[in-house]
Amino acid sequence: MHSFFARHRKATIFRVMLLFSLFTVFSNCINPITPALFLELGFPDYMFGVGYAAMAGACFLLSPVWGKLCEKYGYTNILGGSFIGYALVQVVFSISTSQSVVILCRFMGGAAYSAGAVASLAYLIAVAPSGQNHRLMLYYSATTTVGCAAGYAIGGFIGTVSIQLMFRIQILVLLILGAVLFSILKDPEVSIKVQESVSKQSGQKRRRMKLFDPLFFLTVFLSNFAASGYDNAYNYYVKEALNFPNYYNGLIRAGIGLITLVMTVTIGTWIAKKFDLRLSLIPVLLLCGTITYGVCLLRSPAAFVIGNFLYYAVNALYLPFQQGILSDSGGPEDSGHLAGQFNSFQFGGKVFGALCAGFIYSLGNKLPFIISSAIFFLSVAFALADFGQQRHRARHRVPL
Repeated sequence: MHSFFARHRKATIFRVMLLFSLFTVFSNCINPITPALFLELGFPDYMFGVGYAAMAGACFLLSPVWGKLCEKYGYTNILGGSFIGYALVQVVFSISTSQSVVILCRFMGGAAYSAGAVASLAYLIAVAPSGQNHRLMLYYSATTTVGCAAGYAIGGFIGTVSIQLMFRIQILVLLILGAVLFSILKDPEVSIKVQESVSKQSGQKRRRMKLFDPLFFLTVFLSNFAASGYDNAYNYYVKEALNFPNYYNGLIRAGIGLITLVMTVTIGTWIAKKFDLRLSLIPVLLLCGTITYGVCLLRSPAAFVIGNFLYYAVNALYLPFQQGILSDSGGPEDSGHLAGQFNSFQFGGKVFGALCAGFIYSLGNKLPFIISSAIFFLSVAFALADFGQQRHRARHRVPL
């Protein structure tokens, strides 16, 4: 039996992207019905932000840890463990009725999800063919975005029938995915070499490796703060203010997923080939801030939905551009550390964005959108400064 699985385990980009995209689908299928679940349990408005912030907080705190563990124990072990761990957390979440237990479950779910996010990104950075890393990051972002949208659609429709049924399906599928992953996926050779040498070279490698400049990290943090605040406010707004049924929110998310897929693989790929990614990031963030503010001015539900389609179409580009910049900054031996650092700043922004949206929503249901717009504009300033700094270094040949 062991030899059978050994023969069928391969280190391929397709398999890791397929498995993680399926994980993204089923880890997100509870999200569209979480507002309905919280309303059913009688939780206050701020709980939708606190719950998400707990999840993102775990990602922020633990992503660097997962990056180091990937280098020590292998990407596949961490990735498969995240699938199974998330399923076990959801078992407890499905029967929780108190705020404290729900927050704990969200935190543990974030810990499991961040392990998968770091391991999959590190895996792809390690195996990306020379010259194709930008395109690979675009495809990775597109598949995870579509997976998230598909999860919202599935959760929205099944959750309308029964929230507990959706929990059971989610848990079963995630356990199956974990078993399948360990049966068909193995670490790339570079990961094995890193594991063998990490204990001897860790200190030396960390001394010579310089990660991103603070300006880039701040851009990542702020853009994710704004996007997280917007996303959380949107999820709750369509349920609480517009009173859309769960399946309608799921249908909207499916449409958003299709639009973002088209944007990423067409316009995103074209931009990545023709222009500097740091420069391209600036107008994308500027458009996100402008559209976000415009959404606040829309009064009719139909116009609000259309405005959100436009926002998510543009928003789909900033993350793969940032991941493309990430993939240029280190070699395969640094992939775990790089992915951990990047995800930490990414989810750090998501923590504060979700908390901000959750607590100010009760003061005005359009306020989170206004705050997100302002933060997007602030991220533009840091992106401009980062681009200028990189141009200066390139012109004067200053080491990065």
